[in-house]
Order: sequence, then structure tokens, then C-alpha cells
Amino acid sequence: PAADAEKLCGVWRLVDRQKPAGSVVEKFGKGEGPIRIQAPNGVYVEVSVRSPGQVVGQRSVCGSLRIEREDGELISVRHKVLGFEPPSVGARKSRVALDAGGGEGGEDVAVEMLLNGADGPEVERWERVATGDVTVLELSGIDPRPPGGLKHTGYWLFCSGHWARLTGPRY
Repeated sequence: PAADAEKLCGVWRLVDRQKPAGSVVEKFGKGEGPIRIQAPNGVYVEVSVRSPGQVVGQRSVCGSLRIEREDGELISVRHKVLGFEPPSVGARKSRVALDAGGGEGGEDVAVEMLLNGADGPEVERWERVATGDVTVLELSGIDPRPPGGLKHTGYWLFCSGHWARLTGPRY
């Protein structure tokens, strides 16, 4: 619950993605790769841009996070609100192991093992970049609506000199 959600707050960077576990398919140095800002109320924005300035290949996403406990283990359930990839069925559910100070430079590390992936097991290793208060601004709609009448939504998150924004049509 709330204390567990606080442990995941702040700014994180993706270090590597393994698919299956133990087989690294993507590895990112500092200043590269996806960044996630997580707020205590569960809102998150994850910015993942393959080529700066290019929309093709983007995997950015935002939504809400719920923390659960199962058999003493931390489980994160991420519900996507919008993103640059087609929506998946259901929430992304992962087992999370936190290692305080376990990064190369003493940063906190969160290892997320996907529990319900359509493409099989996947592990992501995230390193904390910054902590501090997280400010969330939500776009709940715009008038007049854009062509096609789609409802737009999105979030801006700010934390310790970092910010992320994702807006667009709701899934």
C-alpha cells in the first residue's frame, strides 16, 4: 500500500531489459534509454524515445500504478491511460524487488519481473536517478475537441529538476 508506493516514487532510468530473464536484449547507459517519473498518488509517465525527434519507434506511456502485496512480495499493477503503442489487454503486472543502494554508483535499483506478458517472461532493471516531491498536472480534456471528437488526456510530472509530459487521445 501507501508506504510501498512511496518506495517507487521519484525519477528512474531503465538500465536493461531481459527477455527471457538472464538474456539482455536492451542495455542503456546513463543519459540514454527510457525515463520514468512516478508520483505517490500512482500517476506515472514513462518517456521512451528511440531516435530524438522521431515519433516512429516511440514506446512512451502514462497511466496509474497500484501496489499490492502477494505472499510478502511487492507487486506493481500498471494501468495505461495512453501511449504510443497499441493498448495491451489488461494491466501490466510485475513482481518488484527493491535493492537500496544496489546500483553502480550506489543508486537504488528496482527489478521488475513481468508476470503477465503476452510475449513471455521479461525483466526490467531500473535505477533511481532522483528523489523528492513529485508534482502532477493532469490534462482532463480540451475544448473544442480535436477533429474526430477524440477525448484527449495526459500528464505532466515534475521531480527534482526532471520533468516528463505525455498527452494525446485516450485508449
